[in-house]
Order: sequence, then C-alpha cells, then structure tokens
Amino acid sequence: MNRESAQPSLGAIFQQAIALHQAGRLPDALEAYQHVIGHIRQYVEAFLNAGSLLERFGQLAEALQNYDAAIALQPAIPDSHCLRGNLLFRLHRFDEALAAYERAISLCPGFPEALLNRGLLLAHLGRVDEALSSYTRAIESKPDYLGAHLNRGHLLKELRRFDEALASYEQALRIDPNAADVHNNRGILLGELRQHEAALASYRQAIALCPDHGDAHVNLGVLFAELDQVDEALASYDRALAIRPDYPMALNNKAILLKECGRFAEALACCERALRLQPDFAEAQYTRAELLLLTGDYARGWPLFEARWQSRYRPGTSPLAATPLWTGEPLAGKTLLIEPEVGFGDQIMFARYARLAEQQGARVLLLASAPLCELFTTLGGAITVLEDGHGAPLVDFRCPIMSLPHALRTMPDRVPAAFPYLGVPAARRALWRGRLGAARAPRIGLVWSGAADRYQDRNPRTARSLSLAALAPLLCLPFAFHALHKEIAPGDAEILGNFPALTSHAGELSDFADTAALIGEMDLVIAVDTAAAHLAGALGKPLWVMLPWATDYRWQASGETTPWYPAARLYRQSRAGDWEGVVERVGAALADEFGVNARLR
Repeated sequence: MNRESAQPSLGAIFQQAIALHQAGRLPDALEAYQHVIGHIRQYVEAFLNAGSLLERFGQLAEALQNYDAAIALQPAIPDSHCLRGNLLFRLHRFDEALAAYERAISLCPGFPEALLNRGLLLAHLGRVDEALSSYTRAIESKPDYLGAHLNRGHLLKELRRFDEALASYEQALRIDPNAADVHNNRGILLGELRQHEAALASYRQAIALCPDHGDAHVNLGVLFAELDQVDEALASYDRALAIRPDYPMALNNKAILLKECGRFAEALACCERALRLQPDFAEAQYTRAELLLLTGDYARGWPLFEARWQSRYRPGTSPLAATPLWTGEPLAGKTLLIEPEVGFGDQIMFARYARLAEQQGARVLLLASAPLCELFTTLGGAITVLEDGHGAPLVDFRCPIMSLPHALRTMPDRVPAAFPYLGVPAARRALWRGRLGAARAPRIGLVWSGAADRYQDRNPRTARSLSLAALAPLLCLPFAFHALHKEIAPGDAEILGNFPALTSHAGELSDFADTAALIGEMDLVIAVDTAAAHLAGALGKPLWVMLPWATDYRWQASGETTPWYPAARLYRQSRAGDWEGVVERVGAALADEFGVNARLR
C-alpha cells in the first residue's frame, strides 16, 4: 500500500480547516491553515484565513505578514487589500489603511465592504463628507447593506442631521426588523429629539429582541434619568451590570445619577469600582473628580479633574500640546500662556488666577474668547490679553485656565478671593450710564436661562434654566428689572411685553464688557448659573444665584454661600425642578432687602 497516498490531500486539509473554522475550533483551524501554507506557499486563501484568525488571537504582526504574503502572490484580489486595510486601521496606521481600501475599490469599484470600512476610517479622520459619500456608494452597490445604513445613521446623528439619521435607521429596520442594535441606536436618536415615548419603545424593543443587550439597558437608564424616573434608571443600570459586571460605562452613569441625587458615598463607590475595572477610564476619573470637588476634597479632586481632556466631556488637546504644561513650577522670569476652555463662565471664574501667576514673577499671556477680551483688560497688572484663534507666541509654559487651581494647589479655605478682580472699561461705563439715566427705583439685573443645548438641562435635577413666565411673581414687585441676556429665547421674547417692569437690552450687548457695564449700574443681580452670574461675582456686585437641586463644586453641595464668590447668596431648590419655591423665597428676600412692603402674588 502506498503510505503517501493514504495521507489526506492538502485540499482536504484546507477544507477541514474551513470546517473547523466554521465550527469555532479556531486554534485547530489555524494549525490546519498553517499546515497547508507550509506545503504550498501559493495557497492565497489559506494565508487570508490564517491572517483573520491571527488577528482574532491578537497576533497582529503575524496577521499582517499573512495578508502581505497573499497580496504578493495575487495582487489583484480585492478582499486581500480590504482585510489588510482593516488591520492597518486597527493599528492606527491610517494613511496605509486608506490606501489599502482605495486599492480594493479600484480593483472592484462596487465592493461594499471596502466602501463601508473606508467610510468608517474617513469618519474617524474627521473627513465627514467623504465618509458619507463612501457609505452612500456602499448602499448603491448593495441596497440591503445593513451596516452601511446603520453607520450612515450614526454619522448623520453626530452631525445633528437628525431627520436624515432617522431615515437611515428606519431603512435599516426595513432590511432587518429584528436588528436589536438598530433599535438601540434609533432610541438614542429619538432621545436627542426629545421624542421620549418613541425612544422608550425603541430601547424596549431592542431588549425584547436581545434581553442581554447591556448597551440598551444603559441607554434606557439614561432616558429614565432624564425623565426623573430615578428608581427605574438605577434598576436599568443594575440590569446592565447583572449582564456585564465588568461594564465601566454603566457604573459611571450610575455614579452620575447617584451624585445628582446627593448619594455621594454610593456614587464614589461606583466610580472606584469602574476604575478598578479600567484604570484609564477618563469618564469615571472625571466623574470622581467632580464628586471629590463637590464634597470639598480639593487635594484629590483637582489632579483627577485633568482627566477631562481624555473624556467625552472635554475631548481634544491643546494646540500648543508640545509646550510644557505648567503644574506649579517656579515662574520667575518665565512666560506663561493661559489657554481658554469652552465656557465663558468658566473663563470668567478662573481669570482671577492670572494675577496670582503674575505675582509669582511670570509674564502672563491670557488667551481668551473674543467676547471676553476687552473685559479681561481690566484684570490689571501687566497681563497681556490675546484673542483665541489668532495664534500664540512661543512661551515657557502653558496652562488651560481650569487647570490653574490644580497648579496653584487651591483648597476650599484658600480660594483666591480678592474682589473685584474684574472691572468695567471706562468708556463702556460712561456709555451705559448715559443709556440708563437716573434710577427711579432699585435696579435688579435678571438672568433666568442659559444655552438650551446643555446636557445638564435634560433633567430637572440639574436643569439650570427656568421660563420668564416663572418669574412673574418677582416682576410684580416695585423695582426696575433689567434682563442681562444677550439673547432671549423665542418663547420668552413672545411674552416680554407682558412685563413692563422688565427692560431687555439684548440688541445692545455686543460683548461681556457691555454686560459688565450694565451689571455695574444694577443694585443687585439675580441669576441662574450662567456666565452673567460669574461676571457679577467677579465684579463684586451683590449676587443672588438661583440653583437647581443638583449643583457642581463651585456652588458646593449645600449652604447659602460659596468661597468662590463671597458676595453671592445662594437659593437652592428644595426638590428637583422646584423653581416656584426658589422664586417665592427670592421674592420675599428682595422685598425685605429693599424695605418694600410688598407680597408676592
């Protein structure tokens, strides 16, 4: 008997490898593919299949060698270039990955998988128009391509083209009504559109189709939290954690909700558990930082607050990332650039630190958003104010403005409090004094709402804004009220005429120097947590702040005062969403403050 002929042929071994692969016996399948390759170096499909398994096992360099070998043998196979592109994408070798996808598409212009993955890469690189075009081409090539419709919807949602995104998700569901992931993502979008009942239905459908869909349980919890259904939200997070005990995002979301409910110890425990699971999880680091600062633990809170740059809360890096970050080193004879951050109020609040840095011997350059530049010229000293977006000179150190408390080791009992630390430019003061003329009654500056698209405004525990109509009891009192808003929301603008005691200056406020001059003519400012409140505090103006149930560290967890603005008096909600009670207490205090014999109606 011929022993050699009794051995299985290489073709049979290859077919056996495929069967093992399909059966999930992956190590055995890889061994079989490699056996085939060892005998016949021209077996392209064996190289490709072995490469995909090596990728799965995390042996990325070896996988790339297999794809390269397959391409060297037969350069005109589109699949080989697409697989190579996927691996290069995974390795963050983006230019090479894009070239690989382009090569696959040049060989097969209607190659849907290559077009989809090219779109994913282009979206990752921020080339969104090209990404959308790539998704569209994938759909044209394969109209029932679920992944292309789904990812097109994701990108359109990120671009806030919500109607188009919803249409993509709806088309994906026509292709596969049982796609739990699509129902989940459709729920996220409907939540963004504030179509809460429809969003709830989408999440519940995703869970009905896939009871162990942890993401859907978490997203359902987020929606319940926004609807102030706290028990239901916590139960959803707990169900997600029962499915996936090692789910850091579920723990972080639960921590945020517990923080908003004032259950700080439980919230911290959730953060710490999340960070044990994933020590570099920036979102949990940031949530823990907020908790520590809120509870007065500044020593541990400020260092963790730096995680904001790696989190979704404050993504991105400084344009001067190569310049050394100042963390408290001696500044004598050095030049320090203070960089702006997203919020006008944040910049106003922390501008106080510019003088402290100067007192340490630094030449201070303060980079600021354009509407703040003239205001910040009143900081005094030799501080140079530069407009953000116009470049910056070479410096010795840089420091994001909200990192200054960390660099200067701020503690609750050592908050810089030399007031006022901002002033009103003389020309603006004269302009507004002339506009307002002589006062015939106490002047009260009012701010009742901020930007409407803040995440915090999605639930009554943290929502900082109220409607103008809710202030009606105050506006009946015998004072001259002045709106400090640069813009007034359409719904409030429609009823402005119903309150003759309230004067709006929205069309006359060109920047924060104007707002400062207007505040300077007030006897008192009553505001919600907005930039105008911070500005009144920085000017040393008597300030009453109306706060929601859940606040952040600058207003502390309780009490009527804050070390950040000693002239401020805080009026807090007694329960989530209770602006009526706040307005009633503010009105009574207002009448008492000015000796007015008036009662709220």
